[in-house]
Amino acid sequence: MKKYEAYKKTGIEWIGQIPKGWSVVPLKYYLSLKGRIGWNGLKSEEFQEKSYAYLVTGQDFNSDVVNWEKCYQINKERYDEDPFIQLENGDLLVTKDGTIGKVAKVVNLDKPACLNSGIFVVKQTKGVFEQNYLYWVLVSNQLKEFVGFNSTGSTIAHLYQNVFENMPLTVPPLTEQKAIASYLDYKVGQIDASISAINTQIDDLKSYRQSIISEAVTKGLDKNVEMKDSGIDKFPMIRFNWNTSKLKYIASIRSGSALPTNNIKEDALYEVYGGNGCMGKADEYNTESPAIIIGRVGALCGNVHLIKTKKWVTDNALILNIKRDVTYEYLYYYLTAYDLNTLNSSNAQPLITGTKVLDVVTPMPSLNEQIMIANYLDDKTSMIDETIDQISVQIVELKSYKSSLITEAVTGKIDLRDWKPKEEKV
Repeated sequence: MKKYEAYKKTGIEWIGQIPKGWSVVPLKYYLSLKGRIGWNGLKSEEFQEKSYAYLVTGQDFNSDVVNWEKCYQINKERYDEDPFIQLENGDLLVTKDGTIGKVAKVVNLDKPACLNSGIFVVKQTKGVFEQNYLYWVLVSNQLKEFVGFNSTGSTIAHLYQNVFENMPLTVPPLTEQKAIASYLDYKVGQIDASISAINTQIDDLKSYRQSIISEAVTKGLDKNVEMKDSGIDKFPMIRFNWNTSKLKYIASIRSGSALPTNNIKEDALYEVYGGNGCMGKADEYNTESPAIIIGRVGALCGNVHLIKTKKWVTDNALILNIKRDVTYEYLYYYLTAYDLNTLNSSNAQPLITGTKVLDVVTPMPSLNEQIMIANYLDDKTSMIDETIDQISVQIVELKSYKSSLITEAVTGKIDLRDWKPKEEKV
């Protein structure tokens, strides 16, 4: 891509040089930045599935837009408490807590909406920006780099308003903003379509992996075997000569133990497992191997890990130890096929209990068959996992290319004034 004829220094490391006719200004010069301050004694029961107004949180962002179907809703009195954060189509939202710097557009708004306390709404005050260009600026590394230099907080990152409003923004002439936005709409759309296609491939491979596991742990390795009723809702038919057992008769289960956050490190000897899997390392362990670790709390509760070395397991996970009649490898694969996440019965924080896990019924092949099944599945799943890993690299590369392309465009490293999309051949 061609470059501009002349550039000038900005003195800002992550922006670098910009075209001579551009400027850099703090966000507060041309934009309004507002967030919710307090809730005046709001109670959780006030959040409704249906009410007067949407209440947007960072969890409601679906890629670059708000997913209105996911939003809780609040009554008119709560909505009217703060007119500065009442939303309109075209507004831009930026998360200021947790994973800070996520951006979403307000589009297709069909009823009143306002914000939770973890989000800023960005509105124009002087009409200097083409709205879609402004979106791309916020999505670019300009925000990511600024957030990296200015985020504060201990366990949860937070971006303060008096900091964020000083974020420098690149301001090209309006005609160039429109050209840049059109280019990025087109090019990023292509990249996202490629990423979506690869994700579909990965989902298909994961489904295939799951089907192989499910078939092996219920039928064994003989595909033409006689079957019988199992009494297991998830798997109504199993091999005719297998027995079944509830886990409570062949295994024990206990919770892990709490570990202070500052004890979790990147460089230590023992992996730490919590509700969503491995979360770092620690200098001590509380679980001998072998064991099966099951996520107890969180969106991924029910995830299953077979451990063969010492670990620290937090109180957000369960530790299952086998007492008799079944191998760890076979039971790991069976519980993977079972999908323990479906045992979650909580409407709020996802949660499963040890009691529910111990009530799970498992088929009981002979120990020799269990070993053969597990060895077979080790080979098959490792090949599938390797393929998934190889394909996933393409997503990482595409996302990196997308990020650099957006940043180059909104900082003027490429000249898009004459850009036009290629005409599709019929």
